[in-house]
Amino acid sequence: MQELIVDLERVKQQLTDNSVNTSDAILRILNCLRPIEGFEYVEFLNRELLGYSSEDIDRIAGKKEHRATADLVISGRFSTFSQGDELTIDRVLPGLKVEIEIVEDGSIKVANESRVSTIFCSCGIIEIEQLLSKHPELYAAVDYDEATNCVFMCKTKHLKRLNKSLRKKICRFLLDTIAEIEIDSKCLADKITE
Repeated sequence: MQELIVDLERVKQQLTDNSVNTSDAILRILNCLRPIEGFEYVEFLNRELLGYSSEDIDRIAGKKEHRATADLVISGRFSTFSQGDELTIDRVLPGLKVEIEIVEDGSIKVANESRVSTIFCSCGIIEIEQLLSKHPELYAAVDYDEATNCVFMCKTKHLKRLNKSLRKKICRFLLDTIAEIEIDSKCLADKITE
């Protein structure tokens, strides 16, 4: 168990030092904890790594009716709402909803004025890291909704904030997990000596 604790502490330090991508850290944590049964870490880490499903968004929003009246739903991965649970509130991002038109020559032009909007960013950290590496400029097109020809544009600073927040959550998760492993190890050692 001591080796596991050392590995988890190493990942935590790498997150703190910014010497590892968030997605790589999550993969390392999942690999470290794979042999341990009983931890409820997989769901949280997998959602943050790969993204939130429509069912997750409904659960977080609290009501299915809320999605039906949402201002913007993009590719089933983004939904407008203002409430979220503690783990996901940082995924509510401000930005612009822009209706676009694809012209015959393949170019894109803005069809109507953009509107300020707020969305729940349900994509995984892998996709967010890719967006940040491809779009270091002020705005990034987060996703496109074919049904309405709308693009949601978000300032990259909000994506960076989301990434930073997730890194902090993972560090807290690691501290709690290490403490739990130490307690379980001590209990097991006490049982063996009895």
